[in-house]
Amino acid sequence: MKLPRMFEEKYKKLLGDEAPAFFAALTEESVQKGFRINPLRKGAEIFGQEADPIPWTHVGYYGEVDGKSPAYQSGALYSQEPSAMYPAEAAQVKPGDWVLDLCAAPGGKATQLAGALGSSGILVANEIHPKRAKILSENIERAGIQNALVTQHAPEELSERFLQAFDVVVVDAPCSGEGMFRKDAVAIAQWNVDLVEECEARQRHILSESLRMLKPGGRLVYSTCTFSPEENEKILAWLLASHDEMHMVPQTLVGGMQPARPEWADGNEAISQAVRFWPHHVKGEGHFVAVLEKSRDIPAIHAPIKKVIPTKLSPEQAALWEQFQADTFCETVPGIPYLIGDHLHLVPAQMPDFSHLNILRSGVHAGEFKKNRFEPNHALALAYSPQMYRDPIEMNFQQYRRYVQGLSLEIDEEYAGFKQVCIQNLPLGWVKAVQGTAKNFFPKGLRFQFPFY
Repeated sequence: MKLPRMFEEKYKKLLGDEAPAFFAALTEESVQKGFRINPLRKGAEIFGQEADPIPWTHVGYYGEVDGKSPAYQSGALYSQEPSAMYPAEAAQVKPGDWVLDLCAAPGGKATQLAGALGSSGILVANEIHPKRAKILSENIERAGIQNALVTQHAPEELSERFLQAFDVVVVDAPCSGEGMFRKDAVAIAQWNVDLVEECEARQRHILSESLRMLKPGGRLVYSTCTFSPEENEKILAWLLASHDEMHMVPQTLVGGMQPARPEWADGNEAISQAVRFWPHHVKGEGHFVAVLEKSRDIPAIHAPIKKVIPTKLSPEQAALWEQFQADTFCETVPGIPYLIGDHLHLVPAQMPDFSHLNILRSGVHAGEFKKNRFEPNHALALAYSPQMYRDPIEMNFQQYRRYVQGLSLEIDEEYAGFKQVCIQNLPLGWVKAVQGTAKNFFPKGLRFQFPFY
């Protein structure tokens, strides 16, 4: 790996005697991989039993996940770089919180935050770039998250709608990506001094809008995957100097974490309460994480957030949905109905009104009303544990291979209609059973080849 000359000169000056160890770690070929278990999937914890735990999170382990495995396809596991698991852990989210993940794609932090929320509270996962937002939405779906709103907006557009609305705001800011150098050759090729300055300006703007959306007493988590003081310590120095309602929350140093460097900014010792992940100190990539809290004493802005208004289904739609529930589920499906065109979504009662937002996902996309029938969406099969479904079909591994390729399955003739299919008690999708054959409803865009052997 050839590092940019100006990058090397900068960190030789900043790190002094520590620089050789830093550069040696950056040029190592071996990179730690990690995965998280999904608390929303019952039984997912078994996948961590034989793996080494990551010291700064209670749901993460060192190891590699096969993207074609049932554990991944069911959303029980999520592949994520180990250092990147700390921001969501540091957020200390609790059930019932309103949480905003402002720069959420591809979904690692969002799905981890949702796991901490459980089935209560609200997660708004936002991503401004369309292609990345689509990937974010797919990962939210795979994880079986019922209480998320996936939006596609600039920060200033969201702040107009969500003044002081959130208990937690997570900003994993767009950055110069220095911490990803040994994983991503593109990050090295794109690096230059101007990029660092551009990112610093963008980060200040994003944080300014984020603070408007944070409740009094709320927590802001700011993170980057870069080493640059301009995007880390100096951003904190600016934020603390210009927003006296914010104060740092100390972090416990574990697993080789190092304190941030106040001397690289304005010398404010409070900055040392943020943490750095250096590749020569931790089993993970470069990262920077700071947690700040907004004072409870500042005046609250009385701008109540409108809640979503349920849609009244037509008599025909109501009858189709009631019949589908009776045929397919053992109990009433949670959530209130919301129609977007002919598509039915099930959203929590406390979901904010999203009628004027650009959204990709709201609650659980239950399905679509078609002529004289209701056809379920893939998300409805992934949202709940198999115990909620009537007669779920447990597949063996050979059937799983056929299913993910979009092939039909042979099943007992006693099955009829839409059935959830699962493996190892983990949900995978729908089939439609007709006289001993299960028509495959695994989405075409998710199918992949799986060699038979």
